[in-house]
Amino acid sequence: MFTAVALTAAAQTAVKGTVRDPGLLPVPFCNVYTQRDGLPLQFTNADENGNFFLHQPDPDSCELVVTSVGFKKYVTRIKPGNQVLLLEVILQPDTVSLDQVIVHGESPIQTRGDTVVYDASYFATGHEVALADLLKKLPGVSVDDQGKVKFQGKDIKKIKVEGDDLFESNYQLLTKNLSADLVEQVEVLQNYSDNPLLKNIEDSDDVALNLTLKKDRKKVFFGDLRGGSNFRDRYEAKTNLVSFLDRAKIYGLGSLNNIGTDPTGDVEELFQPGSQGGRLIGDDAGSTYLVPVAKPYVSEFRRDRYYFNQASFGSLNGIYKPAKSLSLKVTGYVYGDRTTFTMANVTDYYTPTDTLLFKEQASTGNREGLANLQATAMYQASSRMNITYKGRLSRSDGVLTQQSNLNQNKVHKQLEYEAGRQDHHVNLTRKFTDREAVAIDLRWLRETRPQRFGVDGNLVGSYFPAALASDTLTQASDFSTEFWGGEINYFRKMASGKMGWRASYKQTDQAIASSLSSSTGPLAENDLGNHQRETYAEGYFAWRRGKFTVTPAAAFQKFDISVSDRPSPSSAFLNPRIGVKYVITSRSVFSALYSQGSNPSSTEQLIRNPLLRDYNLIALGDDQFRTFARRTYLLNYQLGDWASRFSLFAAVFHQELPGDYLTNFDIEPNYTVSTTNQLADRKLSSLSIMMDRFFKSIRTNLKVDWRASRAEFVTSTEGLKATTTSNGHTLDISLRSAWTGPVNAHIGHILQASLTRSDLVEASNYSSLFYVDGYLTALKQRLNLTLHLERYELISIEGRPTFHFLDLLAKFRLHDNKPFLIYINARNLLNEEVYAQRSVSPQ
Repeated sequence: MFTAVALTAAAQTAVKGTVRDPGLLPVPFCNVYTQRDGLPLQFTNADENGNFFLHQPDPDSCELVVTSVGFKKYVTRIKPGNQVLLLEVILQPDTVSLDQVIVHGESPIQTRGDTVVYDASYFATGHEVALADLLKKLPGVSVDDQGKVKFQGKDIKKIKVEGDDLFESNYQLLTKNLSADLVEQVEVLQNYSDNPLLKNIEDSDDVALNLTLKKDRKKVFFGDLRGGSNFRDRYEAKTNLVSFLDRAKIYGLGSLNNIGTDPTGDVEELFQPGSQGGRLIGDDAGSTYLVPVAKPYVSEFRRDRYYFNQASFGSLNGIYKPAKSLSLKVTGYVYGDRTTFTMANVTDYYTPTDTLLFKEQASTGNREGLANLQATAMYQASSRMNITYKGRLSRSDGVLTQQSNLNQNKVHKQLEYEAGRQDHHVNLTRKFTDREAVAIDLRWLRETRPQRFGVDGNLVGSYFPAALASDTLTQASDFSTEFWGGEINYFRKMASGKMGWRASYKQTDQAIASSLSSSTGPLAENDLGNHQRETYAEGYFAWRRGKFTVTPAAAFQKFDISVSDRPSPSSAFLNPRIGVKYVITSRSVFSALYSQGSNPSSTEQLIRNPLLRDYNLIALGDDQFRTFARRTYLLNYQLGDWASRFSLFAAVFHQELPGDYLTNFDIEPNYTVSTTNQLADRKLSSLSIMMDRFFKSIRTNLKVDWRASRAEFVTSTEGLKATTTSNGHTLDISLRSAWTGPVNAHIGHILQASLTRSDLVEASNYSSLFYVDGYLTALKQRLNLTLHLERYELISIEGRPTFHFLDLLAKFRLHDNKPFLIYINARNLLNEEVYAQRSVSPQ
């Protein structure tokens, strides 16, 4: 039973009320939405005091529904009129026992505290293949081409399956390979903490996802197999094999294709996790290849439009819990790929003194492989203490060969490269009370990246008087890193907010050895050791007062550096940081951050003697060790959320890096030898705005994503100084329909533009992409047909070339109760032509 009191007031049509239990206590975070004929219209959720407010501009009558865990559903009819309907809702207890914490009600989106739950079946239309296709349709969620996910503008840190983290930071393996048909719910875990003992104690704004699988797939061995071929020279196959028992969970992934699909997202992240901004001690430690392993990349086109490969990937992940207090996890994967790429390029290259005609034809072949094995053991000594060990072994290798004809100069180059890494990490967490905890981390790792690079008919022979222009240059190099360190973190939650501090000591030893020679003998050698010690301490306090949260922090940083036989500088810094958050309303939040930091010169910047970076690029370092300051400003604003018909997320980023440093700066296409380069007074700025406008069905929405960036710096190249500015813009507008009829569409337009100007060169780049996805559902939803059309328009020195691509995907289920599907996937049905681009970018 329920009671309600309705009052009329002269105002716009809206519903306002409070939800209580029979004892008149507030029921927080319950789901409130309107519906007509069983179709949800608008959504919101009550706050911590049970209060809610919901606009109802629709003139037709509808039903108001309130649901909450442990209570019976409340339904009442709302009549049209210019009024504010005030309700006091009394929810009655539901005595039915629940198998799961989250109730599967009629609402496709539910909230409970920091968790947002999406009903996957509501948003799925049957046209989805991989998990990424499903996630793109969820309100507030976006997925890029590499499979990385964002929720309301924030990067997703991890994706779990049934509460277990099987892939850690390499979750792109899931988004690009897991079948969308397996997922029942997608849970967004806000204020996420990777350590369960630190939940609600650590001051975290991280976001993670948890996937709930369909009930009929749990506790049984199941999987799927997808494959296809054109019966000539193209093929693709993927498989998922899953077994989720009480004590053991096994997940296997497999992929094989030669149509340009990368099953890993980014293979370098598989080798070196944490390279994308991880916060664990040692995540920033590692080596790089001295000669970059370049892969063909064109920002205007999707990768599979121009890239053909022979990729194979296999992954086996398992968790075994022999006891309640012990969890063992093993992750292993192998990856291999062979690629071929042919390039033809004709460009006018403008310099202050001359104009060069740049003609190049190149044929490239690349083979690479990678293997990884990781073991994790977590022992929960008590309900307030756990110990975790992670050990990882990785190895990769490859060979790249290229035949080029550059302005009638024949060039042959071959690069052999490999890498090895072992990584060991131990964490001890002690939770003293529900408000106080401490975590200790110890880590040791070692990584090596040897290479052998050979060039016939080099274009930099004039740089070495002893070498002939037709000589073969050979360079053997090795970059190695050894790291060990420890860190202690203390967390405490108080009535007025959260506070914490951390202290760490890190030791990094890096070495670069290189030997460059020709047929006439040795030309240059490098033997550099960089021994760095860093002592770090930081404290913060997140003070909350009503709608305001202010987080002041300060960090002490001390570097002790020894570079081979050079003097050992020692430097110390005090870096402040302050953050502000203002909750204007429950759906209007503003936050700001200012921080300072310091970084020393990298090992590559300290190389004294010439190093061959490519067949026409020489790199030199600097004898002077430097420390670089960094100032960062960040503003964020959030209006609305998934429950609003309109939501907006805006972010402004600005970073200043005073001082100068050495780098390799390529003006592409490059023709002259580039040696010492300096960048000074760098300023980087960006603005991003993402808007969502939902209609009666929240599956039908309009999305606008606009990003603008600007970089300013002073470049010094071989005595020439130039002020350089680089501006970039990207505008992505899309409209996705999800009507009840058999035909729907997804229409979008992406504009990309960049302009770089300096006293040395000017370069611009522009592209316009218009795409249409037409969806047809027929034969009792057993047939799903997708027609994808892309139209590109580029502006280049050759004019305004236009390209068209057409794809066709058909899915047909043989029988409603049978798991077999027939796929027809036809891609690149229209013209494929040659295109060109020009760019100026700091490396």
